Amino acid sequence: MSNSKTKSIKNSILYKIKNGDIKKLPKVIFNVKSAFFIVALFLVLSFSVFVLSFIVFSLQISGLWKLSFFGIKGFQMLISNLPWIIILLVIGFIVILEIMVNRYSFSYRKPFLYTSLMVICLVVVTSLVIRKTSFDENFYSKIEQGKIPAFKPLYEKYVNPSPEYFHPGTLIKMEPEGFILELHDKKTIFVRISEKTEKRIGFEIYPGTRLLVVGKIVNEIIDAEIIDNAPSSGRP
Repeated sequence: MSNSKTKSIKNSILYKIKNGDIKKLPKVIFNVKSAFFIVALFLVLSFSVFVLSFIVFSLQISGLWKLSFFGIKGFQMLISNLPWIIILLVIGFIVILEIMVNRYSFSYRKPFLYTSLMVICLVVVTSLVIRKTSFDENFYSKIEQGKIPAFKPLYEKYVNPSPEYFHPGTLIKMEPEGFILELHDKKTIFVRISEKTEKRIGFEIYPGTRLLVVGKIVNEIIDAEIIDNAPSSGRP
């Protein structure tokens, strides 16, 4: 924008202010609006970070992320079991955050792509920093203890996915066609291994091994599709 055009716009605005066409907001109202914006921005950012951190935590503790190591079959299972509602919620809040940032003065004249990447990086990096702490584990522990009942349905649904299909437990006895698995509720169930069962190359199973078995239960038998070591953190 040329200096002459900028000066023309400035003079036009000053002329309208003098004629009463534009009313100047009192400083108190301006400060209140600014404070409200900053608080709203902080709340949206905090919620976005919390939800994204929860998604990463749920994938780790449930063992879902391990499915990505098992080719197309594992990847399809991972995609179908992702918490899509929560993911869309995060995307929605990032969009709101982006709109709010673009309305603030420090983002003026910056390309939309630039501010979008800035917001996404801020949310992602902050979420990963939180995952390096014990925040999610402590929060989950309080939910299991009944101290935060409002979040219990959310965590039960996504941290412990599809109990009919995902079976973390301990191998207690080997059998000719499979093994006996002790689940977290101390119940035991037979796991049948077939040629279609997938496990990582070099991964050996023996009594005492903590496992994550993926497969449907048919007539009190799990037909194993994927076998891997169980998640190392959180409740099995």
